[in-house]
Amino acid sequence: MNFAEKQKDIDPNRIALWGDSYSGREVIILGAIDQRVKAIVVQVPVCGDKLPSIEPSRANFETIKETFLHGDVRGSPETTVGPMPVVSFDQDSVPSVIKPIQAFRWFIDYGGRPGSQWMNRVTRVTPATPMPFHPGLCAPFVTAQVLMMVAPEDEIVNANYAVAKQVYQLLAGSKQWYDIAGGHFGLLYYPGEIFDEASRVQAEFLNKWLSIS
Repeated sequence: MNFAEKQKDIDPNRIALWGDSYSGREVIILGAIDQRVKAIVVQVPVCGDKLPSIEPSRANFETIKETFLHGDVRGSPETTVGPMPVVSFDQDSVPSVIKPIQAFRWFIDYGGRPGSQWMNRVTRVTPATPMPFHPGLCAPFVTAQVLMMVAPEDEIVNANYAVAKQVYQLLAGSKQWYDIAGGHFGLLYYPGEIFDEASRVQAEFLNKWLSIS
């Protein structure tokens, strides 16, 4: 946010966050931490298979915020996995971080395009933190306008539709829910009807809440 505000072509009063999949959960967390954000688009978020057993509270949120801004999140050998493939066509012989075959198809089709320099390798770090970095613990403290676009048939294990709905219900401010077809990756195929639908809804949302008038 600090960097974005200093750019000459950026209106600091009209900054939005956009996140897909795992970053969809992160923009909710960041939107709660930095309330300069005016609008948030959350696309097929990975909110986990259940809400934390911890209740959302101001004290718990402040712990998350302090860890995010100043904590040690480097991880350790015990909390680090990889490097390993992002996707694989055969989980038995070559396990990957993201397992559904739909993920393999999309990443290879798009990530593997000539000149992309994408590499099918990733290291995942899940550091031990005083409080779980979960959007459900941060949602009540989001003040920005939020659009959550969620796929009822999402095939990613931790992209649980019911949990995403629970996080949405915890959002205290103005919000909009939108069901989208095609599973986790359907709206990412361009050109495509689902891509056009998702783009239209998101553009309308951003134009409404970031309008100058």
